[in-house]
Amino acid sequence: MKPTVRCSPRSRNGEAAWSSAPEPRLGSLYDLLVTSSPDGLREAHRRTVRAMVPAVCPSDVLTLDLVDDVSDLVDTTVAAFSPLVRRAFTVALVVIEAAGLRHGAPFSRLPPHKATEVVSRLSNGSAARRRLVRSVRDLIVVAYFDQPIVKERLGYRPGDWTEVTATRWRTEWGAEAEGHRELLRTRLPRPGAGR
Repeated sequence: MKPTVRCSPRSRNGEAAWSSAPEPRLGSLYDLLVTSSPDGLREAHRRTVRAMVPAVCPSDVLTLDLVDDVSDLVDTTVAAFSPLVRRAFTVALVVIEAAGLRHGAPFSRLPPHKATEVVSRLSNGSAARRRLVRSVRDLIVVAYFDQPIVKERLGYRPGDWTEVTATRWRTEWGAEAEGHRELLRTRLPRPGAGR
């Protein structure tokens, strides 16, 4: 890295303060960590998520061609996070990406079997690393099981269950619930009235 001269917005007596701090290279882990998008994940982070999907999901994620769909749902979910939580998630992705360097390349460039080894190693590492990996892994797995084709293959039809349960509830508790509704609709005397 060649040193560059940058102007700092903080200065004394109105003059610009100059420094010769090296500018970070584009694509460095520093760049991945410091710059974030308010609209979800940056492309570098999306690559890490896409590489992690086959490592943590059942093998049919590849045969059903769901890697991009799962990654898109993770990105949409992360976009809904608060900035602080989004930053923490980004840190977890940077740690995972850097962990791949032990195998000779960033995590997103590793072959699937090596990526699985990295996830396994991080999952069995220190408590902090386990929590970081778990946060990313859990979101990816939930996004996988939220895919319509996966729900269909599992026979998961929440609408059917909801209707059966609602019918049973109305049969068993409907009259009592209606009595409570009427009680809530009835005006109560004001405190102190009638004294």
